[in-house]
Amino acid sequence: IKLTWDDKSDGEDGFIIDKKIDDNEWQEPYILLGANSEEWTDTNIVPLSVYEYRISAYLDIYESESLTLSYYNVFPSPSELKFKKLSNNQLELTWDDNSNGEEGYKIDRSVNMGSWEEEIVTLGEDSKLWTDANFSVTNDYSYRVYAYYQNLNSAQIVANVITGCTSQRAFNYNSEANLDDGSCDFIINVPSDYSKIQDAINASTDGDTILVEKGTYVENLNYNGKNIVLLSGHYSTGDRSYITETIIDGFQSGSVVTFSNSETTSSVLEGFTLRNGYSESGGGIYILDATPTLRHLIIDGNIAGGYEAGAGIYFSYRDRTLRLENVVISNNESTNSVGNGGGILVNRGSLALKNSLIIGNKAWDGGGVNISGYGIYGNDNTIENVTIVNNEGYRSGISSTGELSVRNSIIWFNGGSIPIKMDDGSTILYSNLYAEYVGGGNISADPLLDTSTYRLQAGSPSIDAGDPDSQYNDTDGTRNDMGAYGGPLGDWNK
Repeated sequence: IKLTWDDKSDGEDGFIIDKKIDDNEWQEPYILLGANSEEWTDTNIVPLSVYEYRISAYLDIYESESLTLSYYNVFPSPSELKFKKLSNNQLELTWDDNSNGEEGYKIDRSVNMGSWEEEIVTLGEDSKLWTDANFSVTNDYSYRVYAYYQNLNSAQIVANVITGCTSQRAFNYNSEANLDDGSCDFIINVPSDYSKIQDAINASTDGDTILVEKGTYVENLNYNGKNIVLLSGHYSTGDRSYITETIIDGFQSGSVVTFSNSETTSSVLEGFTLRNGYSESGGGIYILDATPTLRHLIIDGNIAGGYEAGAGIYFSYRDRTLRLENVVISNNESTNSVGNGGGILVNRGSLALKNSLIIGNKAWDGGGVNISGYGIYGNDNTIENVTIVNNEGYRSGISSTGELSVRNSIIWFNGGSIPIKMDDGSTILYSNLYAEYVGGGNISADPLLDTSTYRLQAGSPSIDAGDPDSQYNDTDGTRNDMGAYGGPLGDWNK
């Protein structure tokens, strides 16, 4: 405790200070100071005691009137407790040290509102900083910091650390979070933020979402290795008009959309019509060494003019699988005389195709007038609840150079002399085929498809004719309907 006063005497011998602790007797004199003194520090104190001091000037045996001061030595708590993320696994705490003479500081911690872990660390006197190396950005924390002296503790100061996205611009903004965990996902709107979709892609970072309003966008898009989500309003509404009216037109200037920089399944394209693309391979979508997520798309009227082709979609990624759900691939054409895959070409990879329509695609193979392309071309494919009709080519419906598994599908009205080409070990089950194929549950009867939507009309032999196993049931719980609109991913938002 530091005492200060004004020296109003002249010629004094010095100053006398008496001291009293709590209800004890006065210690008089406690200390004698020299002439002209105006301050003194008492270092012999303990917390939580009352100290009284009397100060007087003296000359020989004479004393002036005394000045009395009482002081309760409260053990002050630290203040201004702050935190800072050093990394996803380290959090730094800082505070103001308001105590004198404390032995040190102690810190308690609680994780995710659980019970307190008391005295997880004990620090020395005058400490103002500590780093929690057992921190994880995926959890919330509370910390209590307090000074201590022997068996006495000061009052505590508490900090609550709530992790989450702290940016109000992000769609996953957490208004309660006070420490950003790096999880912010931002929504970029087209055309309000950027008039062109590619400009929005260029401005985005991994985890962002780009939401595109209805309209026609004449562009050739490249994800450029970004794991972002590109959506139309179909995602939030289920309204298929957003798919038909949110159009990306390639203007025959290249593939409409390109994935060729190691994009992962976190790269999503959903809810668009892709049309009028032209490229050597992949007029609609070109995929090289990437595995994007493609859903609820119409890929229509695209051209591939190269040797490999794949007018609708070209996919090449060794030992990886292209997964497609609820897509319409229609009226695409491989124009090269040896081009493959009017609808889809899978090269050095596999195809998992569910609940999709492959309609009216063309490809050429051989010389001159020989039609030798297919609706789907690839190896080691699985096809489930898919309608493949009106495709033209030598092997017009499906050609697979590896094992092929077809289930609950309709393959009908495809031109050419070989509607289905598959290797030994392939299976076709519970499907409606233009020609009879060996396999459990297969039929060969006009599926009675609606000419505009390709849904099954009343009386179709393909209704409730798919695999009876309940895992394949339609969305209403009834037995699987063959074709694109049956099964768990069926219905397609009628």
